[in-house]
Amino acid sequence: MSELIEHYQKGSNKPTEMLARGLTQKYPNHQLGWKILGIVLRRTRRLEEALAANLKAVDLLPHDYEAHSNLGTTLKELGRLHEAEKSYKKALAIKRDFEQAHFNLGITLQELGKLDKAITSYQEAIAINSHYAKAHNNLGILLQKKRNLKAAESSYRRAIAIEPNYAEAYFNLGNALKELGSAKEAELSYKEAIAIQPEFAEAYGNWGNTLRELGRQEEAKLIYRKAISIKPQLQGVQANLGKLLMEQNQHKAGLELIRKACGSVCFDVINGVQIK
Repeated sequence: MSELIEHYQKGSNKPTEMLARGLTQKYPNHQLGWKILGIVLRRTRRLEEALAANLKAVDLLPHDYEAHSNLGTTLKELGRLHEAEKSYKKALAIKRDFEQAHFNLGITLQELGKLDKAITSYQEAIAINSHYAKAHNNLGILLQKKRNLKAAESSYRRAIAIEPNYAEAYFNLGNALKELGSAKEAELSYKEAIAIQPEFAEAYGNWGNTLRELGRQEEAKLIYRKAISIKPQLQGVQANLGKLLMEQNQHKAGLELIRKACGSVCFDVINGVQIK
């Protein structure tokens, strides 16, 4: 057991799995082996096997809040969101101040479209741990969706204050600032995100949009092309570059990009004509 825990804490998946399986075979009613086996199987993306191990762990120790939370995470990753919600709530019924379960419940509720309840879950996680950067960031995303832009900005800034190298929080802050009409500040946030994560294609794409808004069209073209070079499947960026080229009377190149982005049939929103 001590060797199993040592390998698990090191994140060594193969020896952890081998020892956990050995423990479940020799002592099938000892919950620890099933609990750790479920975690390592989920880590290695064998979700159906992980689900079986997690269910066994919960069955053996129904009052283990971590086991319920682990089951919830596996169910969430399997797309069984309603069941995941129930598992996280069971974990929280046992341990109300379990911040990770509040956070994961928030993600699940968000995916289910229950935004107000998700906001409450993130706030619960933050109330337990005010330095929970991911919870601040996710709360900001939902506040932004609810059009509470200043509160969203505050949440992103709090996440960054806690975790200064949080590229996604800088990216989200840029989006909020852009919506608030602070395009120059938004540009700075996108540049910070890229400085931390140089291959952040979405940040390049949104930076390009900001540059267009600021009237810096030639810079925008370069930034759009950088985004596409990193992630060619960003169809929105391709379409925006195409529209920009058409605005500059480069119709052939613009139409080609828009067709690539939209497929066989799409509409040019600038000119209002159908492109085939």
